[in-house]
Amino acid sequence: MNKIIFIILITLFISSCGNKNKRTDFILYADREAPIGWLYLKIYKDSTFDFIYRSFPSSKIHSGVVTIKNDTLNFNYYDSIPAVGNKALIDRRHIRFVNGSYDEVLEISLDSITTK
Repeated sequence: MNKIIFIILITLFISSCGNKNKRTDFILYADREAPIGWLYLKIYKDSTFDFIYRSFPSSKIHSGVVTIKNDTLNFNYYDSIPAVGNKALIDRRHIRFVNGSYDEVLEISLDSITTK
């Protein structure tokens, strides 16, 4: 019994150590379920962002700096621009990418931008 408790405690400790590097200082969070994964957009307090595509068997993270003007988000990617494009419109519940090779809509879960 003591071995089981010890293994559970070690597992919990290791999993909490791995979460220390994850940023939680975002001011906007939006996502949607994709056919075999998820799409996430996280915008942080310092105007950086992560656009994340998680799927099986691989994932891709596009990062950069975002400029926010009224209801328009302009994404300046550090690396390549994903197929959703680099411009989006924000409303109360959705982020709509408008200049990519296809239209993408993410549902907003946390929004500290438009509520100010």
